[in-house]
This record gives sequence, C-alpha cells and structure tokens, in this order.
Amino acid sequence: MVHPASSRVGSSVLVRTHEAPAAKVRRTAQCDAVVAAVDPQGGLVCVAHLDSLQLFAAEEPLAPRALTPTGVVRSVCFSRCGGVLLSGGDDKAVRAWDVTADAAAAPIGTWTHHKKIGCVAFAPLPAGGETSLLGLWADKFGEVFAFDVRCPSAAPAPLLKLGHLSPVSHLAFTPGGGELVTADREGHVRASRWPSADIIERYYLTHTSPVEVVLPLAAMPLLLTAAGS
Repeated sequence: MVHPASSRVGSSVLVRTHEAPAAKVRRTAQCDAVVAAVDPQGGLVCVAHLDSLQLFAAEEPLAPRALTPTGVVRSVCFSRCGGVLLSGGDDKAVRAWDVTADAAAAPIGTWTHHKKIGCVAFAPLPAGGETSLLGLWADKFGEVFAFDVRCPSAAPAPLLKLGHLSPVSHLAFTPGGGELVTADREGHVRASRWPSADIIERYYLTHTSPVEVVLPLAAMPLLLTAAGS
C-alpha cells in the first residue's frame, strides 16, 4: 500500500512485477524493507531501500534521481504542498530534501537525534501559516518531536510533543488536521489533539501485535490500521 503522502512496509516484503495488460506475474523476489511515498501533487514517487533513496518523476520514470542518505532509511514523507521530502532512519538523523526539478541532491536541513528514527511526517499548515513548515519524527524510544523545516539553523530545538511506552511505528493526521494518530510496536493506537498533543482524545485498542500503518479516511470518519496479526 502506498499512502498519498507516505507509506510503510514491513521488515520483509514480497515484490512482484506485472506485465500489462494481462497482469501476469513475471518474477517474484524476496527483498529487505522498502518504504515509499507519493507526492500529493502527483508528480513524484520516492522509494527507499536500505540506504538507497530515489525519486521517480512521472515524465521520466526510467531515469530516477538519486538522493544521498547515510544510513538505512525507515520512513519518507512529502510535504502537502509538494517540493520538500523528509527522510529518517537508522543513522539517527532526519533530513529535508528540496525535490524541485532544479534542486541539488544535498539535503537542505539535517536534524540529529540520540535515537534511531522510526517514522517522519508533516503537520498540517495552520491558517495564515503558509510560510511555515512543521515536521515530525518519532524515535525508537517512543517519543514524537516537532521541528521547523524551513529554518534548520535559526529554529529553536525540536519540541517533544508526546510519547508512547514502546517504539512509535507510524504517524498520520486526520483529514481536518485536528488530531494526530500514532501507533506503536505493542499494538496501541491513539488519537491526540493537535497541536496540544498531550491531550489524548481516544484510544483504539484492537490489536495485539505491532501496528505498522494507520490511515485516516477523508470520505467518512473511519481509521484503517494494519498490524502483524
């Protein structure tokens, strides 16, 4: 599954390629974890495999643009207005990339952390805050931090927003942006008020195994979750 902004696939995935139009399986291979994200503007797809990070443009799908992370990438996410990509992983760093066509391959900002990064996300833009861009990361300790993507050097230190008692596996905002849904490796899912994330609105206690993906639906007030069970 590929989330409109970000997606997460488990520790081992089965990759199949299909031959159009009959959709016959041409080959099947086992590979390590892959994460992917689709630009909300529809022009780019980002695919990360281990320490490889590539951008595929709709106009030139066979000529991907390579970015240069320094460790295994666990999560990628595009900004809602397009143009910026977040990545985070095992090197304990979050990077912001300018993914416009004429941008350099170097990150425009890097935030180092004391724990490995489990997932990244962008917060919804506040009213009148079109010049700001707020990013989030969750670490393997279960803590979620917010930071200003636009000004990595002048911005204040990342702010701790909430915490779980086990590693946070996925972050997602409800369509209206009023709640942040977080899931962890012990099967807990909860919705917190945003931006006052210390206020928990509700719990979703349905899983007994690690939750990998949460996806709030815009069409109706439903939340999809996927776990190892």
